[in-house]
Amino acid sequence: MCEYRNYQPEDADGCCRLVLDGIADATGLDQPRAAKLGGWIVSERGEDPAAMFCIVALSAGRVIGMGALDGASIKRVYVSRAFRRRGIGSEICRLLESEARRRGLSQLHLVSYVNAVGFWEALGYAKIRNRDWHLDGKTVQQTIMAKRLVGR
Repeated sequence: MCEYRNYQPEDADGCCRLVLDGIADATGLDQPRAAKLGGWIVSERGEDPAAMFCIVALSAGRVIGMGALDGASIKRVYVSRAFRRRGIGSEICRLLESEARRRGLSQLHLVSYVNAVGFWEALGYAKIRNRDWHLDGKTVQQTIMAKRLVGR
């Protein structure tokens, strides 16, 4: 059983762990390089979950999933390895999309690692284009995707 709620400052460590594990899983980067990429995202791009509409999923008080809405962008949707394929990511996205509709947004976009494209397509997102990231001699492929929101 999961509890879903808005991000709180005490969720920071659990969210950081999810992001680092998710980056490592998606890119094949080792933890130090995943941490470097994660650190770049926060420091260079100024991404802070507290500044976005961020949802966390909890099990037994532990953060097992997260996702954020930053303007019209969905970001940082990660679920702990042990809890994947249970609908947690889909529920987080449903909550983010509901908030986007409440804010009057008609379209959302996101950047997905290749391993998650099928997940996003199942939720109605369409591929726009691919791009490559280069980090410490490794190329990481990403896909930019979008979805038109319908209804309220």
